[in-house]
Amino acid sequence: ASRWRRREVPPALRQTPEVDLSYDIAASLVDMTPPEAWSRLVARAGLPSQDMGQVSLTATVGFAAPWDLDALNIARPQPTRIAIDEARASWGDLILAAAGAVDVDPQGRLTGEITLRATNWRAMLDLAVDTGALPRDLANVTERGLEMLSRVSGNGDHSDVPLGFRNGSMTLGGLSPLGPAPRVVLR
Repeated sequence: ASRWRRREVPPALRQTPEVDLSYDIAASLVDMTPPEAWSRLVARAGLPSQDMGQVSLTATVGFAAPWDLDALNIARPQPTRIAIDEARASWGDLILAAAGAVDVDPQGRLTGEITLRATNWRAMLDLAVDTGALPRDLANVTERGLEMLSRVSGNGDHSDVPLGFRNGSMTLGGLSPLGPAPRVVLR
């Protein structure tokens, strides 16, 4: 098979109680199975190749206007704030999670910070190299940077890294800008 197979847990969406123009969102994918070619690549890294585990999200999103019939026919309400309680993806013992909040200006530019946590990051790095997602010559530099960040966060097994957004740019771990930040605009 060339496509990912998954079983979805029905997503939940509700208006945030007592908060105008805000919605709580929960979504989850479970029992994700990668394509056969991907399974062969990750088997070399010693990961379970058949069951990726779970991807989930719980967040609250504020909007500039209500979601009503006009939103579908005239113009989509634009996000004003995205607060991620938890976004999480797990595959065996590898866990990537995120939490934090960003404000969104009328042009879709983000301001705020989301903390990324990689559990078993060394195995993730090995997987990235083994599958060709990260060139081998960048692996040592990346590993040294992640080791430094995991020491700062107090645990060598996981690394907590702030992903910052300001003035249209992104920073990782407070380092100089990574480049332009994505814009969030619903069309």
